[in-house]
Amino acid sequence: MIRKMMILLMLLFLTSTSAWALEIGGVELPDTLKAGDSDLILNGAGLRKKFGMKIYAVGLYLKAKSGDGQAVMDGDAPMALQMRWRMKVPPKKIDETFYESLALSTGAPKASAYGPLTDFGSITKDVVSFMTWIAKRETTKTDSWIFIYVPGKGTEVHVHDGTTDELMGLIPGIDFKKVLFGVWLMEDPPVGKSLRDDLLGK
Repeated sequence: MIRKMMILLMLLFLTSTSAWALEIGGVELPDTLKAGDSDLILNGAGLRKKFGMKIYAVGLYLKAKSGDGQAVMDGDAPMALQMRWRMKVPPKKIDETFYESLALSTGAPKASAYGPLTDFGSITKDVVSFMTWIAKRETTKTDSWIFIYVPGKGTEVHVHDGTTDELMGLIPGIDFKKVLFGVWLMEDPPVGKSLRDDLLGK
């Protein structure tokens, strides 16, 4: 009887500890993250694919579960988004893709190409700073990008190379956060509606 109880307790322990991360696309995303003093929970996660290739896994972290993308984008509440890269991507491609995605999120005038000279309105300087931080080098399969918004402070941009977490910089205020999270959460996001719905737990 005692032996059976011990086996049962061990099984419960193993079950509970394995739930601390979500495996998606061959990588694990943690169930929780910190934003300042706030504890965030994983709201939803998905895999960005293109031409059949796994580009990155991504998770959205909030104080409380939400399926309302617009409310999350606009809300002045702690939140975070973590990207786990699944392939090497050169800086030039990161530059092109993210400038275009941020332009779509801000509603910038349509152009054949987007870059540091694009008019992103009041957050133009913030966008350029952000791009210099994330497009420094080719991504690797061990890289994580973590964007953490803390009310009253702004958006922290972290790059983790698999061993070291580096805070690249902080963009004050809420305006840039709305645009950055809009890349994944706006009504018709650059990353596609399917991934948005995954992040919103739909």
